[in-house]
Amino acid sequence: MEIKKRRNYDFSFLNVNEKNPLVIAMSLVVINLLSLLTLIILLSYVKVSNPFLMLTVPTVISFITLPKLLLKCLNIEDNLDVFRYLKTSSVIFISFVAVYLLIFRSKLDMTFVGFWIVHYLIVATGEEYIYRHLLISLLSKKMSIIISCIISSIVFAFILHNNEDFVTNLVIRLPLALVLSGIYVKTKSLSLPIVIHAIYNLLVMIV
Repeated sequence: MEIKKRRNYDFSFLNVNEKNPLVIAMSLVVINLLSLLTLIILLSYVKVSNPFLMLTVPTVISFITLPKLLLKCLNIEDNLDVFRYLKTSSVIFISFVAVYLLIFRSKLDMTFVGFWIVHYLIVATGEEYIYRHLLISLLSKKMSIIISCIISSIVFAFILHNNEDFVTNLVIRLPLALVLSGIYVKTKSLSLPIVIHAIYNLLVMIV
C-alpha cells in the first residue's frame, strides 16, 4: 500500500540514478545560503549601491544558477524549466499588482515599485525552485511525500529565514510553506506557488 502511494507522487523531474538524494538536498541548501551570504557581503564591501545588482543578481545566482550547476556537475537531469514558470507566473502576478496599485496607489511610495515587483517575483521563483521543487523531489525519493513536505517547509521557514523572528517563522512562514508544498505536490507545477509566494512578499513589504 505504501509503495503504491509513493508511486502516485513520484516526481519525474529529477533523475538522480544511484546518488544519495538526501546528501544532494543538504548540499543544495548549504550552497544556497553560503553563496547568497558571500555575494551580498562582497557586493557590500565593494560598495555596490544599485539595488538590482545588490539584491536581485545574488538571488538569481544562489537560488537558480548555482543549484543548476551543481545538478549538472552531478549528472542529474532536471526536466523542470524554471524560466518557463517565471514567464507564466509573471503574467498572473503583474495582473494582480496592476489592480492592487490602482486601488492603493495613493498609499504607496512609487519610487522603487517597479524594482520590487521584479525582485520579489524572482525571489519567489528561486525559493520555490529550491525549497519546493528540488527539496521535495529529492526527499520524496527516500521518504513519504508528507514527511518530505514537512522537512522542506521547516528548512524554508527556519533555516533560510534564520535571521527572522522565530515566532513569525513558526506562525506565518511554516504554514505558508506547508500550503505551497501541498499545492506543488497536488499540481506538480510551480506556477501557483510562485504567484502566491510573490504576492505574499509584496504584501509584506507594503504593509
